[in-house]
Amino acid sequence: FRRVLFRSDGESPTAHPTAKVVEDYWKQVDDPSSALYQGQETQFLNRDRTMQIKTEALDPLAEWSKDFASEHKAGETLTLWQHREESVQVTVQDLLGEGACGKVYKVSYGEKVCALKAYQATHGFEQLCEEASLLLQLNYPLSHRNVLSMDFVQARDKQMLFLLGYVDGGDLQKWIVEECLYQGTLLEQQRRLRMVSAGIASGLGHLHSCGILHSDVKPENVLMTARGVPVLADMGVSAPGSQTETAAGHEVQAIMKGGTPSFCSPRMKEVFWRLKPMKHADRQSAQQLGVNLLSHSDDLWCFAATVLDMHGEVLWRAGHLISDMIKDDGSFATVPLRVTMQHDVESLLQRCFAANPRMTARQIAQTLGSPAVASQASARSEEHTSELQSRQYLVCRLLLEKK
Repeated sequence: FRRVLFRSDGESPTAHPTAKVVEDYWKQVDDPSSALYQGQETQFLNRDRTMQIKTEALDPLAEWSKDFASEHKAGETLTLWQHREESVQVTVQDLLGEGACGKVYKVSYGEKVCALKAYQATHGFEQLCEEASLLLQLNYPLSHRNVLSMDFVQARDKQMLFLLGYVDGGDLQKWIVEECLYQGTLLEQQRRLRMVSAGIASGLGHLHSCGILHSDVKPENVLMTARGVPVLADMGVSAPGSQTETAAGHEVQAIMKGGTPSFCSPRMKEVFWRLKPMKHADRQSAQQLGVNLLSHSDDLWCFAATVLDMHGEVLWRAGHLISDMIKDDGSFATVPLRVTMQHDVESLLQRCFAANPRMTARQIAQTLGSPAVASQASARSEEHTSELQSRQYLVCRLLLEKK
């Protein structure tokens, strides 16, 4: 169970760079004298102690489950989870959007403004559950300002609830198209693009420190706050894998689950075309042989493609794949730029495009001026690892398991 929470490669949680936070968390969970051990949801972890408690706690969810597809009005209070006097409640502010599979609401959750995504999954339910599991892993016991936050999730009867951080500035693609990135002097534009690039790299560093590949970094999957802070989102094709920590950062390997052709690395294209004609059984065999393995270098390639897209002229790609416009040595001299690229940024992108296996997201973030990934991660220290956080986290895990 703990390996699922913090690692996917079977290593001890103490190998994590923020090992003390994780270690303190589990010490409290394991210590019979601590508040966390006595908490109801920590007791869920021990099924010998709590089969009756667990059943009682999950029963009230049926009421929300029946009302899942209903439209909710501004001012309405929704109970997402309840056990005795404890509950997770939100108040609807507005309907942000809806589609064939669900609705997205802007809601208030205590002092926070969040986005509540309600899905009726007709297909891809398992993928939604995998995405929810990864988001939990990325947010507890550590979160990161450049990675989408998630406070609660429910998965039941092909229905999904995501209570996510509300990011109020649209996505990076919108900032490119509407030229929000290109206000002011050339120096101001360069600084702005550098800051956004550093934030994306820092967020990627957090994913890699958790042993996760994003696999689909592109402008549409980077949300922006109104102040211009980038937030990595959409973990739909992200994958957990094996991770190695080095002095420079984290190196990761994981299977390829998907990606976007325009921003795919050459390795991702190779894997895709190799697997496409295979039958399902053959793909499983190929997976066991490591044929479809990607690495952190592929994430960094997609990152570099995103940064290049920010600097490029309007419609510079004109329907072409970015990989077709990059030379073997990683250079991109033929790409027309609307913002002159700083020399160290250009050198950095060339190294990413050349798929330097020793390059890490942490190195990139530091080179671009962002603080080290570990210092940007919001550590949930011992005093902040409250019963409330333990309760919500473990309830979310159990709700996903019960799906």
